[in-house]
Amino acid sequence: MCTLTIMRTRGTPTAAPASSPGALVMRMVMNRDEQRSRPPGIGPRVVLCGHRSAIMPIDPVSGGSWVGCNDRAVVVALLNATSTPPRSGVPVATGTPTRSRGVIVPMLLAAANLHEALDIATSLEPQEFPAFRVLIAVATRCVVLHADGRSISVHRTSDLSRPVMLTSSGLGDELVQAPRGREFERAFAAAMSPNTATSLHANLAAQDAFHMLTDPHYPELAVCMARADARTVSVTTLDVFEDRAEMTCQPLRDDLTRDGRPQPANIQFTPHEAIR
Repeated sequence: MCTLTIMRTRGTPTAAPASSPGALVMRMVMNRDEQRSRPPGIGPRVVLCGHRSAIMPIDPVSGGSWVGCNDRAVVVALLNATSTPPRSGVPVATGTPTRSRGVIVPMLLAAANLHEALDIATSLEPQEFPAFRVLIAVATRCVVLHADGRSISVHRTSDLSRPVMLTSSGLGDELVQAPRGREFERAFAAAMSPNTATSLHANLAAQDAFHMLTDPHYPELAVCMARADARTVSVTTLDVFEDRAEMTCQPLRDDLTRDGRPQPANIQFTPHEAIR
């Protein structure tokens, strides 16, 4: 249960501090929706994924994560996949998954590039995991894979010339796609118009505002959602610059307001690994 947006920002002015000269290349924001009974996540930190260093928040239950970026500027984000009701005639996966989806993110962050990450993802055994979608992105491209317990396939690709949104819900992904999609189109209308020159600051503000949207009438369908058993527990922001990546995780209170200061982490790209 999550909602994420990702957009390319290369070539636009940046609000980066003077001490951080690299230009902003890409930005992802991701709401984490979780069961109210689940322990809170641990703020982002630098970890080792194979031979790669990476930044990611930690799920204390699985030891894995839902989003991260490594020192080769490979970005990975994971969403549950829930289809309800099952479509007639579509085979349903059998068996009981044995592994948490959270381990997928650090596995993919061990990759040195997009192609290697795709190789790792497509070599996973889908029957070992509950259904999921995983986004893998670099500066100019993102690929979304879907795993339904029987197979793993490419769901969509994008050159990030337009912002991309993915969303999921334990009530059924199709149920929330329409209302959240409408809010996404409204929030990013200027950024997605080929005839409109919109400043980076306006796009970033629109992205931040989108991820805090609530709905007093249908709170379970809102981007920042709430229902009896689950709610949005945090908002993670990942800024990928030419020379580094910075991540902040903002915990939310039960009333969906910000809880204290965001928890930050960052990772540097070496000159060989920097985005040029």
